[in-house]
Amino acid sequence: MPIVINSSLAISHGGATAAATVQLERELATSGKKTVLTQVLSTSLADVNTGAITWSDGTWLVINNLSSTVGEIVTVAKSAVEFAEIYPGESFGPVHIKADGTAIRAKSAAGTPTIQVVMAGPLA
Repeated sequence: MPIVINSSLAISHGGATAAATVQLERELATSGKKTVLTQVLSTSLADVNTGAITWSDGTWLVINNLSSTVGEIVTVAKSAVEFAEIYPGESFGPVHIKADGTAIRAKSAAGTPTIQVVMAGPLA
């Protein structure tokens, strides 16, 4: 069962623009699962909702910050280490998550933004 993940990036600075689009296609294991969920965040770290997929599965993860409110920046962490920020309307990923059983966590800098969580795995 193939999954296809598309990701685009455009950067403008000083009159110059660079853009890239990446398409990632991977084969899921026969036991593969896919999930698309939404989750409302607060200013406290909470485990990202994974549905039927566990953090012990090697999965692909994309987190979309669905907020359009200035200041509702989402912080992404693993254990106590904060490693990414997602501004309103932006995405984090796709990234391949190490199957170590440790949850990815998220919180808001302010407000209660909604995130969309897209996961697929394990891979074949």
